[in-house]
Amino acid sequence: MKTVNYSVSKWRSKVDWWFFTAVTLSVPGALLAWPMLQNQGFSLQPADIFTASAISVLMFVIIRFSAWPCEYTLHQDRLEIKCGKLLYKTIYYSDVQLAKKSYNWFVAPTLSFSRIKIFHSGSYTFISPRNRRAFIQELKQRCRNFHHLDHEQHSEMHNLVSVR
Repeated sequence: MKTVNYSVSKWRSKVDWWFFTAVTLSVPGALLAWPMLQNQGFSLQPADIFTASAISVLMFVIIRFSAWPCEYTLHQDRLEIKCGKLLYKTIYYSDVQLAKKSYNWFVAPTLSFSRIKIFHSGSYTFISPRNRRAFIQELKQRCRNFHHLDHEQHSEMHNLVSVR
């Protein structure tokens, strides 16, 4: 069997900016709304605005540290997932069984809800490369046991977890 040498390919995560903004501003927004709900009116104090602003900056720093950059690297024998400074995961191509497009809201190393669900070693991982179709095609070339389900096939086989 002939061995093919693939070059390293890096893919950035797609970013849903509305999602990033909503997460960053949700806690400060709640802090600003709380005094209004307590007083049944609009009476923000400078301390309330400062606290909400400080928490907004802190949320941005936490998200930046834990989720940025989010990228996926296709190596010769594995997919590496890196999300911020905290998450690093390796999936070997020999363990990949299936990939399908997904819009699942589960917590995952992604910055978008336009995701790919990769089934591997009895588990699964969500990723969200900018160009899902091209990423799936390149992953398919590198994986021997790979299967891709489009939406119609997934509807018929929604309980499929492993093809082995």
